[in-house]
Amino acid sequence: MSSRITVLGATVLCLATLAQGAHAASCTPVAAYRDRYAQGLLAYKAARAALIREIHLAGSMNAAPSSKGYARWNSADAESASAEDAYTKVVRLQGSYADALKCHSAADAVALQPYLYALTNLEIAGNLLFQARGDMLTTCNSALGPYTPYILAADQAVAMAKKAAAGGVKSRFPSDNIAQEPDELANMRDIPNRCGG
Repeated sequence: MSSRITVLGATVLCLATLAQGAHAASCTPVAAYRDRYAQGLLAYKAARAALIREIHLAGSMNAAPSSKGYARWNSADAESASAEDAYTKVVRLQGSYADALKCHSAADAVALQPYLYALTNLEIAGNLLFQARGDMLTTCNSALGPYTPYILAADQAVAMAKKAAAGGVKSRFPSDNIAQEPDELANMRDIPNRCGG
């Protein structure tokens, strides 16, 4: 009887170990988040530069489709849309902070949090570039001035991402990090609504 109990106990222990291994296997490693953060910085530069190129050509949006000006803008628009899409795919978090942290050990969770905060800031930056591009597609304005508040706020979000990734944000909850954001990020309604003129 005792041998059956021993075998049963070993089987339960083995199944538990396998379950933990399977759970850990589905857990995205900290290094993957660190890599996404690094890729996000590069993707931000590409998306920002593509947007500025498109803005400079936006005056030709309403030109004849056969014109060289329209062709240049159309090409820049495709490049900007592609860069924006690539950036979003890199930085967008799937699920909540709790989802990302729950399958990690306590030590890994501590190492992971700065990158979760950083990716959130990079996503905010992407949203701001998206808003700038939306205004540009509505107004066809090729002057950089109207879009500068969005772009500067996006740059600030990236700066916050770098601070978070470097461990410069000491907080226990994600909301603590968001509370440190510059006003331009926390309250975008201060920027005039230029859609439609």
